[in-house]
Amino acid sequence: MSAPERCFEGFDAAAESAASGCRFESIRPGLELIFVAVEPGEVVPVDISATECSLVVGLLLSGEAGFDAPEAMNENVRTMTAGSVAVRYAPEVRMHVENAGTVPIRMLGIVAGTSVLQSVAGQDGGLDRFFAACAPPFNARTRMTALQRVAAGQIVTCSFVGLSRSLFLQGKIFELLAYQLEELCGLETVADIMLTPDDAERIRRARTILSRNMVSPPGLEELAGEVGVNINKLKKGFKAVFHKTAFGCLHEDRMHQAQSLLLERRLNVSQVAWEVGYTNVGYFSRAFRKFYGVRPKDVRCDSGNHFTRF
Repeated sequence: MSAPERCFEGFDAAAESAASGCRFESIRPGLELIFVAVEPGEVVPVDISATECSLVVGLLLSGEAGFDAPEAMNENVRTMTAGSVAVRYAPEVRMHVENAGTVPIRMLGIVAGTSVLQSVAGQDGGLDRFFAACAPPFNARTRMTALQRVAAGQIVTCSFVGLSRSLFLQGKIFELLAYQLEELCGLETVADIMLTPDDAERIRRARTILSRNMVSPPGLEELAGEVGVNINKLKKGFKAVFHKTAFGCLHEDRMHQAQSLLLERRLNVSQVAWEVGYTNVGYFSRAFRKFYGVRPKDVRCDSGNHFTRF
């Protein structure tokens, strides 16, 4: 059974008998896992209420999700594609997850109360960076890293029971939260740099230009001129809208395009590398393996049967 199928099997069991559903698993007081499964055309409510502010992290493993929430949410976190991570720090989260696509949504959530975070950080001010970056109510969206993908998959496919399961899941949850905290503390929001809606649209257009010119992408100055912003706003705008640099976005888009080409099996690995802008096949292979955790030649050879697509 492939990794995606194992993940889906775990989510389907978690959703119990319903085609779509949401199940909470308490790991310890103040720390919960959420398994969300939403079939195409379905809507699932997610209601998280606590006596204290909680860090809620949702990792979208498959599908495209739309969120309808009564509380204020940034526009860039109202929709998600596979491989996205939604983050909220607030006393409660009430929303509906809608699947308007054709692929089942499988989403893993973590709820960690402030007291749990404090118990792990100790009394030495270890949460100062977190509170400085994520004053409630806080919303953000990031992309899953390779390490996050591995940890999420291990949680979903965990077959331990009793104490073994509790210890294993706590370790993996805190591992995921550690990766996410490092990401959050470096985020700049759109409000921080005063991007107008028009500015944000120009930044999105800049990414499209990069993605369409993978083999010979324009430099930052040329790109800034093409979309009509200064280079400083272009750099900060990429961080604000996509939570990564322009080069980071180009790298991500190259990897996604390479994934699609490999799964088609029309081109060999060298040709795929050239198609997405890499002249050194060895460097491409290392970059792809670091991004996805699997070698490109293995993806092509087995049509992705052992490749978890995020």
